[in-house]
Amino acid sequence: MALRVSAGSSGASEGGAEITQPQPNRVVFETDGPLAARHGMTVALTWPAGFVARPTEMESVSHYLGDNIGVLLALAGVLVVLCYYLWAWHRVGRDPKGGVIIAQYGPPKSLSPAAARYLVKQGWDDAGFSAAIVSLAVKGALDINEDQKKVFTLSRRHGAWRPNNLSAGEVAILDALFAQFDHILVDKKNHKRLATARTAHRRALAREHLGTHFKRNLGHFVLGVGLSLGFAIPSLMLAKSAPLLMIIALVVLFLLNPLFFWLLHAPTLKGRKLLDEIEGFKRYLSVAEKDRLNFHNPPEKTPKLFEAYLPYAMALGVGQEWGDQFDDVLKAAKDPETGHPWHPAWYHGQVLYLQHGGFQAGNFSSALGRGMASSFAAAASPPSSSSGSAFGGGGFSGGMGGGGGGGGGW
Repeated sequence: MALRVSAGSSGASEGGAEITQPQPNRVVFETDGPLAARHGMTVALTWPAGFVARPTEMESVSHYLGDNIGVLLALAGVLVVLCYYLWAWHRVGRDPKGGVIIAQYGPPKSLSPAAARYLVKQGWDDAGFSAAIVSLAVKGALDINEDQKKVFTLSRRHGAWRPNNLSAGEVAILDALFAQFDHILVDKKNHKRLATARTAHRRALAREHLGTHFKRNLGHFVLGVGLSLGFAIPSLMLAKSAPLLMIIALVVLFLLNPLFFWLLHAPTLKGRKLLDEIEGFKRYLSVAEKDRLNFHNPPEKTPKLFEAYLPYAMALGVGQEWGDQFDDVLKAAKDPETGHPWHPAWYHGQVLYLQHGGFQAGNFSSALGRGMASSFAAAASPPSSSSGSAFGGGGFSGGMGGGGGGGGGW
């Protein structure tokens, strides 16, 4: 063996230090003087090849695995979980092939507006809930009041009476919102009633359509989550460090789960047929007048038709397009009782929809859908603990302009 020592600035390889061996089993390394700032001493030891036995191939593999076990487990997890999810998607997550889309002049039989959106989105959201509220209003079950600050108030019509053409989800909303009071202000002070109504609506739609018209395949998803944890936890526990590659692999591993949670959703054969009918109806709702030449004998445009299909247009995201088709018709329409410009008897609020000499159907349809969805989402969350509650039990706030069928009150 040979020893060599040096001292000095970075990169110095000779001089500045010396080696002494006062005893056979003792070596002393000593600099020639005090080390300056940022100087150091380097000791080099060399020995002939074979002096230290080289590790065997198995020992080298073992050392490599021990040093990189965290990274290897994370990478293996990504590969295994991705392969599993691709297999599961191929087995249960692929959508059945759609049929030929033909324009439909009406919604699928017995399908509510919110249910149509629920099937298309394969899940519940506030836009569908808002469409259900408008559907209840169109059917005569409630009135919608919107004040100048765009705050909504819902008022039940005719007490405990309900129309006989309500869907199960609409009945659930009506019962939850108006169990004790006939009015509700859509704000955080009534978040419990609103949250109860949203939950009741979601459950009603799930009972009616989940499993029948589409499946979430949660069993396959849960197994994927289990596999992810089975690789991620040992990776974190056994890793000697946390290199960037391991962190990236673990992030990818966990992102695979929400991605395939949605990809594993799939309509049933019955649901696929219903989706084709919904798409055909959406095509009728959204096609502009100049592009309707291929439609045969479409229904006559009337205020009644506009109202009847408005909740569906809102639910399917084509409220603006549906309303634009009726702008000229509704601007010319008059309320048969008052002779005033026509507007929906169940809505009382923003005068901007009556600008320019008539009802602005496109603006109304689009703005009402967006405004109600955002209002319900915000109001259903609990208020912060610092905010007080000065609103009793859901009482009515704000006057309702106009009567049930009148054209005034705008």
